[in-house]
Amino acid sequence: MFKLRNTKRFQILVIDDDTEFSEPLCKMLTRQGYAVFNAANGQEGLNLFKEHQADLVIADIVLPDRDGFHIILDLQKILPDVKIIAISGGGHCASGEEYLDDVQLLCNVQHTLAKPFNRDKLFRMIHEMLD
Repeated sequence: MFKLRNTKRFQILVIDDDTEFSEPLCKMLTRQGYAVFNAANGQEGLNLFKEHQADLVIADIVLPDRDGFHIILDLQKILPDVKIIAISGGGHCASGEEYLDDVQLLCNVQHTLAKPFNRDKLFRMIHEMLD
């Protein structure tokens, strides 16, 4: 299992409406030593980001209140260099990979992951972005 090497307690914001996915993800991140904030929709995520200025955001693209594209763009307006991992399991019209290809092109997101994903791959991305 991948272990965090740096002793700084980084803050991660998870924005995902699927609690069956986000709750275990948040627990896993917490066990690895991160301070984790969890938002069930885009607006809640933006509010938490304004309040806590997380070091990294893991944002789902398909959200109930607003499109993840717009949430990512709003996060980048607040903090242009925000570190983001965009995730998606797909939606009504496209696969997760299709959504993520668009996000990477349109929003200049550093990393993307299609759900379900390998947790070691996620931790390698996180470590690369926060180290």
